[in-house]
Amino acid sequence: MRSLDLKSQRDSYLAFALAAADVLISSDDQNRITKVVGATKALLGDCAEDLNDRDVLSLFEGAEAIYIGHLIKNAKAAGRIDPCIVSLTPRTGEAAFVNMGIMSLPTANGIHITFTILPPHIVKDMPKRDSMTGLLDRGAFQQIAAGMASPFDSGSGTQMLNELRMIRLEGLPSNLERLPSAKSKLVMAEIGAYIRAQSTEGGIAAQLDDERFGIIASASSPSPELSSVGSHVGDLLRAAGVANPTIKATADTMKLDLTNISSAEAAKALAYAISAFGKGQACGLTSLSECLDAVVEQTVSKFSKIKLAIALNQFSLNFQPIVDIRSRSVHHHEALVRLQDGSDPFGTIAFSEQVGLINDLDMAIASKVLSELRNHPSETVAVNLSGRSLENEVFRNRLFDVIKAEKAYAHLLMIELTESAMVENFEFVAKFIQKLRTNGVRVCLDDFGAGATAYNYLCNFDVDYVKVDGPFLKRAAKDRRQRAIVQSIVVLCRDLGTSLIGEMIETGGDEQFAIDLGIEYGQGYLYGRPIAQLPSSLKGEQRLGKVESWR
Repeated sequence: MRSLDLKSQRDSYLAFALAAADVLISSDDQNRITKVVGATKALLGDCAEDLNDRDVLSLFEGAEAIYIGHLIKNAKAAGRIDPCIVSLTPRTGEAAFVNMGIMSLPTANGIHITFTILPPHIVKDMPKRDSMTGLLDRGAFQQIAAGMASPFDSGSGTQMLNELRMIRLEGLPSNLERLPSAKSKLVMAEIGAYIRAQSTEGGIAAQLDDERFGIIASASSPSPELSSVGSHVGDLLRAAGVANPTIKATADTMKLDLTNISSAEAAKALAYAISAFGKGQACGLTSLSECLDAVVEQTVSKFSKIKLAIALNQFSLNFQPIVDIRSRSVHHHEALVRLQDGSDPFGTIAFSEQVGLINDLDMAIASKVLSELRNHPSETVAVNLSGRSLENEVFRNRLFDVIKAEKAYAHLLMIELTESAMVENFEFVAKFIQKLRTNGVRVCLDDFGAGATAYNYLCNFDVDYVKVDGPFLKRAAKDRRQRAIVQSIVVLCRDLGTSLIGEMIETGGDEQFAIDLGIEYGQGYLYGRPIAQLPSSLKGEQRLGKVESWR
């Protein structure tokens, strides 16, 4: 009778497991497979009997196998783990994403694992993980974390909140540098798996930079002891051959609740928290609501500071020469903005585009450049303008009026259209560019690279110059494929009657490479660094056939 009860319980258990899964695997306390039931051939590539006595971890590869090893330890300690998505790699066939559950029964030493094949529409949207560590990148992690934030119910039906836990392993990069590359990668694979296993939400973990990591975990689950985290990583480094590794583990924790804020605001708050942590700042905030308040306060402060700098003219210009590569004669200068408080100009411009200040900032810079041209009538100066500004009708009219008022110097002005904010309304911008060129203002496309945006601009806008992005040009010097792309740009511009400017020309080798490609003009430290004043003794080149009349 008892044997019938046991058989009935076993059959009920199997039916329960397989009702929600495609394969059920049982293993002993050494992780050796003892029983397999379900679609073994289709999912695992082998018949059930061929899988017996194999190590469960042999069903996985690389960082995934290490990660599963940690999950099995967790399941043995806690009795079970929450289902999570993993990549299963059978000996034959392709890897497949499956939903995996692990349970350890108190009456047995082994474990039971279920695999459920995920449908294609879910697999298609799976974020990519680093092949070495199995961790997500910062962008994917922020997106997932924002989506997992949940409302908090203070009544009897209180929801279990998730937490964002950020861990810093101070000293990790310097310790890894003491290892050969192969061993360093193995240690990072182990660390990635360990960090990932700390998440109670299916391995939602990321590497934020060289020594900072983030995980999503249930607020009810205990945080790992920082001393044990540092100790574990130290043990890994010692085992790899690092004598006396020095690792200091610190952490920040923040609840992912949507109390009084929207999911869009939560995403901003998360980006702020992760960015602050990545810069080594202690967040010191316990929830997204608090973090959002900090974001708003910081944004308002920055907005006010930039607006005041525009109103009070609290910025200056530096000028970097662009030369004819073959003759080394100065062709024109590019105006580069510098803020009096030392703020990063690129960050300031990007922020201004986001909060709607870019039109005022661009207008202030363009007006200042025209004033400089009035005092240096032999120079030609290029000013950077955002695509967002040129899309704005009010800005276009204001800029044209300002240039028209200085028509004696209009032919000395150049406009560089930047890619920091992409133009969406090509028609109006194209007409305005043509209007500027007809009236003597030359136009350049800035930071032209391999991206589709640059080609869209060139297809839609008639311009005088194209400036080839510096890093893109340097990659082309070392990579045949990139070089072929640059050469195609040179041919295309030549056919369109557009001149090319190469950025980041820093050595004689850079210069010769640009000459060999057919690039006419160069900008970089080889020719001069940015200076605070225009050198009035140098003569700029004027565009032939310039038109002085205004329409």
